[in-house]
Amino acid sequence: MNNTIPYPRLAKTSSKVLAGKHTKYINTLSKIASDLSPVKSARIAACVVLQNDIVSFGANEMKSHPFQARYGKNRDAVFLHAETSAIKNALKYISIKDISRCTLYICRVKYSDASKTNLVFGTAKPCPGCFRCINTFDISKVYYTLDNQQCDML
Repeated sequence: MNNTIPYPRLAKTSSKVLAGKHTKYINTLSKIASDLSPVKSARIAACVVLQNDIVSFGANEMKSHPFQARYGKNRDAVFLHAETSAIKNALKYISIKDISRCTLYICRVKYSDASKTNLVFGTAKPCPGCFRCINTFDISKVYYTLDNQQCDML
């Protein structure tokens, strides 16, 4: 399996340029996501960054947690999403006040074709429940991968 994924670039609709430090975080997440067993066919990893330091990582997993249950779309949606997992893990190390100064990065990788030999970036835009979690903790910068080797920012 080829775990080398080309660096993403921001979508043309965005005015920001995905440079150095941003690509470093997305590239790190792509390696983590590549090593994950797919949860419902998605390999997604996220990290919380404060002042250029990674505070925590998270990955989607088929493991229920009360933290995710607060933000799920329904009572049965209790499996950890990468975004909420990263935020939950960050709260072990930094205060709620500090988390609002953080940036969240989200990366999804998927196979480019049926042969399942090459991984490429996939869309990792947060779901409505993850948006609620992000808004609850007032995280204002969120970068996520898109199909076609691009990234976007909320």
